[in-house]
Amino acid sequence: MLPPLAFVITKRICLSLQRRDREKLLHGYETGRVLRLPHGEFVEVHQPLNEKELAVISAKDDTPVLPLPEKADIDGVRNPGYRTKLLRHKVSSFFYGDNIPRPTDAEIEAGQHHAAEQAALEAPLEEYEDQDVIYNRHGGVLHHPGMAMTNAEQVAEEESRT
Repeated sequence: MLPPLAFVITKRICLSLQRRDREKLLHGYETGRVLRLPHGEFVEVHQPLNEKELAVISAKDDTPVLPLPEKADIDGVRNPGYRTKLLRHKVSSFFYGDNIPRPTDAEIEAGQHHAAEQAALEAPLEEYEDQDVIYNRHGGVLHHPGMAMTNAEQVAEEESRT
């Protein structure tokens, strides 16, 4: 009971890892950064893969499922190894039928190019956010350079303007 269950669980995990690798090849890796665009849309930022990661992930070979054998040839002669080939086809389908296909080189290049464009668009925002300073002494305050350090200083600054 447990070995078949362990096989099914392991196969599902491996297929999930294949899907993740395919997504990395097509969209780059997730940076964990969510940006709000000027028109209000939220987008997740992806970075292109470096050459090493790209080579490791794209080195996967797709193992095709063995073709279904014919019972007879064109002349009607019965295939002597039909049952053996049919069994091999069924076993091959069971093991490799669900595999996630590797994207084509053109799809990978387009996905990496798109991720690089996204990263280039986000670069000025990263520079702006890197200027933020976090002070942890009062429960963590996000501070922009030139802003008042405490709430009392902000209130005093507002009162002096009016």
